[in-house]
Amino acid sequence: MGVLAVLGLVASVTQVQAAKEFHLKFQKGQVFQVTMNQETKQTIMVMGQNKEMPMNMTMGMTWNVTDVKPDGTIFITQTIDRVQMAMNIPGQGEMKYDSQNPGGGGNPLAAMLGKMFEPMLKAKFEQKMNRQGKMLEIKIPDEALQSVSNNPLLQKFFSKEALEEMMSKMSPVLPDQAIKKGFSWESSVETPAPPFGTMKIKTKYTYEGTEQKNNKTLDKFGLVMAIDMQIKEGAGASLKVQDQKSSGTMYFDSEAGYFVENVITQQMTIAGQSAGQAFTQKLNTVTRLTTAPAKK
Repeated sequence: MGVLAVLGLVASVTQVQAAKEFHLKFQKGQVFQVTMNQETKQTIMVMGQNKEMPMNMTMGMTWNVTDVKPDGTIFITQTIDRVQMAMNIPGQGEMKYDSQNPGGGGNPLAAMLGKMFEPMLKAKFEQKMNRQGKMLEIKIPDEALQSVSNNPLLQKFFSKEALEEMMSKMSPVLPDQAIKKGFSWESSVETPAPPFGTMKIKTKYTYEGTEQKNNKTLDKFGLVMAIDMQIKEGAGASLKVQDQKSSGTMYFDSEAGYFVENVITQQMTIAGQSAGQAFTQKLNTVTRLTTAPAKK
């Protein structure tokens, strides 16, 4: 009995420590509803005065898995179905925009946003990735690309680099090996920060084991990010990241083979100077991404 108890203990430890492989298991014909919600609290201090500009944006998207090759290469067509924004602008009050009712409220800024987002809505973005989640190619429709290139705000969210960053948050590049709890790996991405230059984002992921969530056993990954601003010459402003703290949690459904929920919290303080005025900008952002099979 003593020997059996020892063997049982060894078997339990081996099971707990067993390495596990992770990869995407999308299948041709699958359709997913993806929702991204981003809440930002922005405070700018200029000449001793604080100005707050909170913003909330929700984007609903559809992923259509158009093909999966024998080598695991995945082809997805993404459409943006709906964009909702609400922000409080100092001196102008609250502005709300909903792409399903772009003329609602009669706010001039909301009407301007409607014209900006119109080329993006229902446009088909073609994505190609491998089974580890690495983005191999993104194709943006010409009319949408033209709209993006003409507007700094759209560049922040819909440029090729911004889409790649968004995709990396939805599905990071998974290790191509079996891993155990505590295993960590890193990835880096650059994204435009118009009109100043670029942001370099370095992310460290750590596998934290399994967790019961929504009556299902999911694999949990933690992440921490480090952000560095690269200011281009002639930007007309100087910026420096004084303080930052960015972390998040990602939940992966191993049986279905995709990330079902990601939550990332970013806190950043930026000091800068523009047009001869020194300023300090504080940003607190919470981004939540959820992915679920489309309802039939």
